[in-house]
Amino acid sequence: MKQYFKRGITLIIVLSIIFTGCGLFPEEEEFPTVPIVESYEKKEYKQTVVVRGDLVLTESIRCRYTPVQTETLSFQLDDMYIESVYVTEGDIVEVGDLLAQLRIDDLEKQVQEQNYQILLLNMQIEHLYEDWELEAIDEDGRLTAIEKELAQVRELIWLLDVWLQQGEKPEAVNGKSWYVEEEPTQLSMEELKSIESQLKAERDARLDEIELTQDYEKRLRDLHNALLVAEMKLDELEEALEKRRIYAGINGTIVYASNTAVSGSKSIEKELVFTVWNLDTTVFLVEGEDAQYFPVGTEVVITSGENEYPVCSVKPSELGIEGKEGIAYLQVLELSSTLQNNDIGKAEVVIESRQDVLYIKKNAIKTVEGAPFVYILDEEGLKVMQSVVTGLETAEYVEIISGLTEGDSVIIE
Repeated sequence: MKQYFKRGITLIIVLSIIFTGCGLFPEEEEFPTVPIVESYEKKEYKQTVVVRGDLVLTESIRCRYTPVQTETLSFQLDDMYIESVYVTEGDIVEVGDLLAQLRIDDLEKQVQEQNYQILLLNMQIEHLYEDWELEAIDEDGRLTAIEKELAQVRELIWLLDVWLQQGEKPEAVNGKSWYVEEEPTQLSMEELKSIESQLKAERDARLDEIELTQDYEKRLRDLHNALLVAEMKLDELEEALEKRRIYAGINGTIVYASNTAVSGSKSIEKELVFTVWNLDTTVFLVEGEDAQYFPVGTEVVITSGENEYPVCSVKPSELGIEGKEGIAYLQVLELSSTLQNNDIGKAEVVIESRQDVLYIKKNAIKTVEGAPFVYILDEEGLKVMQSVVTGLETAEYVEIISGLTEGDSVIIE
């Protein structure tokens, strides 16, 4: 046992001398490592190519949908029972169509009776004029005949008087010369004087009778006054009836009908009952400076929501309106029930264009102090600056006037 112990001690001493003895030798010199030369790798750039073609600048123009011919309709009287409603939403109506009415009682009958009364008065006036004209013609004719006969009698009296006094040719009278060789008549002077008196009396009677016919004027005046009163009464009745009815004032479509204004309910004065649109004159309005892009005759497609609507710019007069300055009226060519008043749409219009020009992507253009340039790779593959002159710019592309040629590669990133 003791021998094993001594051997262990000896082994520990020997090992200690071996390990500690290494520190007594000088340190070995460390030589530098040989550098590893890596191969050169060319940097890759994202590039775009200069191309030739047509460049078009467009702009999205905002517009608003609306019908230009519309009307809102209401009852003019309050707290009266509604008798009938004749239309609903979606119905097509024409000017003058009766849409709804309040209780009219016997107003319509009164209007018919008054119209008949006016018709009778007009007929009486017409007949009275005819009677007056015929009677005047008869009287004038008879009076003319009496006057002619009276003149002849007086001429005979004069001739007879000349014969009695002179028995020879009388002097020229009224441009006529008379030669009396024998008694000019078998009638005596007394008989001629009697005939003259009778004719004169008849003439005067006729004149008096004609004066009596002047009562036609009075009768006509009375009839015209009665007609005026009848027409005023008719106007009052028609106005009363009109206030109890709602008529369509334009051709169009009922786009709104009140669900409270129904038969049996009571009216509320000026409360909206119907809205009528003339869908044939619906337009998208472009207002302000953007209106200049839509001269009359321009056809474009307007996008509203998920739908597209072809339109054409028209004169306001074609829509039956006067129109306003600074507004373009784009008439919808295909009617649609999906559009609602004041819906917003957009139209893409060409602002400017260039044909057969060079252009590149817009993000390739850089600027320094306002001067445009691009980055290109030189013959050695190094990134260098290249000045350019630009022209028309669109959302994606820029026209290159000089500095690059077709097919040149330009660095983007």
